[in-house]
Amino acid sequence: MTSERNSYQRKRLRSWLLARWRPGDPCPRCGQPMWRIEDIDMGHVVPRAIGGTFRDGVRLEHRSCNRRQGQQMTARLLAARGVDNRPWKRRGR
Repeated sequence: MTSERNSYQRKRLRSWLLARWRPGDPCPRCGQPMWRIEDIDMGHVVPRAIGGTFRDGVRLEHRSCNRRQGQQMTARLLAARGVDNRPWKRRGR
């Protein structure tokens, strides 16, 4: 079974979004314009960390905005579970 992350459908959807994207369109996360020279990712409207899928919607975003959102979501979920994920606080160091 192919994972959602590397599937043929994901690649088709990204191509479809890029074909409809216009340079200068705003990033939905930060509102700044997205240009061809920048790295652009396909991000989930509902984050995968809380159960989002492609059916919930995807959009183009700056790679940095997408990664930042993922890191923040991970940190919030770990904090809610009482897990301290800071590298300097890990056991054995």
